[in-house]
Order: sequence, then C-alpha cells, then structure tokens
Amino acid sequence: MKDGASFVNFARCRIVAVSALLAHLDVGRLRHVVLDIFDQEPLPEDSPLWDHPRITVLPHISAPTDLQSASRIVAVNIKSYRKTNEIQHTIDIARGY
Repeated sequence: MKDGASFVNFARCRIVAVSALLAHLDVGRLRHVVLDIFDQEPLPEDSPLWDHPRITVLPHISAPTDLQSASRIVAVNIKSYRKTNEIQHTIDIARGY
C-alpha cells in the first residue's frame, strides 16, 4: 500500500496483523483504519484498537434488525415452507450468494 493510505477490513477471517497495523498507523504509513472483525470477538475492553485516534471500530453487524419487519419475514417464511416445503429469498449457491 502507498504511504498515507487508508485501510478498511470487512473480511470474515483473521487477515490483519494487529501489531503491524498499529506500527504503520503510529509512523504515518497508514492514515486511517476501519475495522469490523477482530482476532477475538468481542474485542476486549483493553484492546489498543478502541482508543487509537486513527482507528474506527465498527459493531460487526450488517444492519440493525427491526423486530417488526424481521417477525413478518419469519412468518412469511414459515407459511411458505408449510405450503410449498420451500423458503423464498434464500441463499442461491449457484449464483454465489
């Protein structure tokens, strides 16, 4: 990466060497880092990642869940499954998601 770059990690695996990341931030090689996943979940309270001025820690969620809309989706899925033995809008492995 070029000096002064920003880094965003939304990966779902351990790919960041935290000590190296902090070292690059501290000397200015990285400008800012956004992290959504950590070697240890939840991130320990004493982690230096929480307080670093150039690190943004995200809550590791794709989106907030609204109980009313989620309940409706579950009810529709149950009804569909009982009627057709299938659940709509599920993962399509052939399409890759």
